[in-house]
Amino acid sequence: MLGAVAGPAAQQVVRQVVQQAKAAVEPVIERNPDVFDHLAAAGNELLAAYRSAVQDQERRWTARESGPRPRRAPGPGRRPRNRPRRAHRPGLTPRSPAGFP
Repeated sequence: MLGAVAGPAAQQVVRQVVQQAKAAVEPVIERNPDVFDHLAAAGNELLAAYRSAVQDQERRWTARESGPRPRRAPGPGRRPRNRPRRAHRPGLTPRSPAGFP
């Protein structure tokens, strides 16, 4: 609804902004075409690297769904799953009832 009411006025504003941007950028591009070619190539390389990273992550996600989850090696702050937790009080082991060392 708002698009229909503000449509022609908004289109005119967009056209003016685009024309002003072109007027500012075109002379710079004409003076330095190799810089913009280099920037375009770098942008394409970044995009390819991003796509590769996303595809690798998607493969890992889909592999997790179809099979068992790979076990991660314990790192800082992680304990192996098969090791019991340490007792918080001296003399108390995870197998002994509370209060009996």
